[in-house]
Amino acid sequence: MRGCSSLRCWSAGRWSASCGSTSTAAAAPGGGRPALLRVYTWTTLLWVGVFLSRGIVQRFLYEEDRTGWLAVARLAMGYPVTVGALAVTILAVRRVRHRITPVPAEA
Repeated sequence: MRGCSSLRCWSAGRWSASCGSTSTAAAAPGGGRPALLRVYTWTTLLWVGVFLSRGIVQRFLYEEDRTGWLAVARLAMGYPVTVGALAVTILAVRRVRHRITPVPAEA
């Protein structure tokens, strides 16, 4: 990291290899960073939506004292929604990383 603080790299608007990034996306020609940053932003918003919707629905059911429906909501919005969001996240990131990874030149 040779004298490069995280704050300085972040404030410069980039995270380069000299600041500790080992990602192939950062080293790719053209960076590929806008596409990767965009997919990270959208998947983060997806996760915010998952947790926010889960919290709102469960709080409403708890305050209305509907314990049976609260149990159903916890089961339905637990693993199935989390697995779905995780699958979307993994597929989106893989797709973008595959698109921006440089192809090795043949000798």
